Amino acid sequence: MTRTIESHSNQIRKYVLMALFAGTTVGLGYLFISIPNVEAVTLMLFVSGYTLGMMNGILVAIVASTIYFGFNPQGGMSPPLLVAQIIGMSLSPIMGYLISRMKLKLSRWKLISMLGLSAIICTAFYDILTNIAYPLSTGMGVKGIIGFIIAGIPFSALHILSNTLIFLFVIPKVTQYLDNHPLLV
Repeated sequence: MTRTIESHSNQIRKYVLMALFAGTTVGLGYLFISIPNVEAVTLMLFVSGYTLGMMNGILVAIVASTIYFGFNPQGGMSPPLLVAQIIGMSLSPIMGYLISRMKLKLSRWKLISMLGLSAIICTAFYDILTNIAYPLSTGMGVKGIIGFIIAGIPFSALHILSNTLIFLFVIPKVTQYLDNHPLLV
């Protein structure tokens, strides 16, 4: 009986943490909404995968992305773009999970390098998907996709740079805290 109660309690705790991560992700999205190509959504989803595991982190990404991108005050997105945004953001918790599994095997400098590389990969993946999905959803075709990707290079560069800096300076502190104060039993 005690084992069942503990198991049920851990399940509830996991769902509450997932909801908190999703809500915080959405809140951080709105916090930086007025600064183009600077966001903390990728950071928070990375941390959700690091903390909650890959599958739970992906669920957080799906919920948070659907809420943030689907009900954005700057205007809702078309279905193809919304799907691209959800898929694009779902890579971040996967990377967070992978880093959590490798962390003990990496020196400090290798960990920092892996965080920088993770930021570049996650952000570039998201930007490529959305820069393809938007022209497709508006009927621009292949020429529109190519033009959109080329025109988006400066914006993607800023997005990649800002996320890389956030990953390099914020994530080591957050993960160090989480390693010393685990959220899950």
